[in-house]
Amino acid sequence: EASRSKFDSYLTGIRMLVTRVPQYALPFWYGKQPMFWLPYGWFPYYAEWLLSFPKAPIGSVSIVSWQLACTGMLALISEMITSLVGLVSTKSQAKAQPAQ
Repeated sequence: EASRSKFDSYLTGIRMLVTRVPQYALPFWYGKQPMFWLPYGWFPYYAEWLLSFPKAPIGSVSIVSWQLACTGMLALISEMITSLVGLVSTKSQAKAQPAQ
């Protein structure tokens, strides 16, 4: 049991190192560099400021904002795929069982 606990803690540490550390290290390292620039005049000042928060130049999208947008899209896509798989499996189960 002790070896299993040690293995689990080791595996948890590796998983955190691979998945969570880049999420914190990348914004720290590239915080002042813009991911890309917004077209001039398309957004009001407060929107440009919010998208460039915390350290990127005004009028650009910071890595923090880009990470939030990508994380949101990945969550939506994974939820959509999960829902579609559930829908297809429910329909196939209903089709396999005849109505009584």
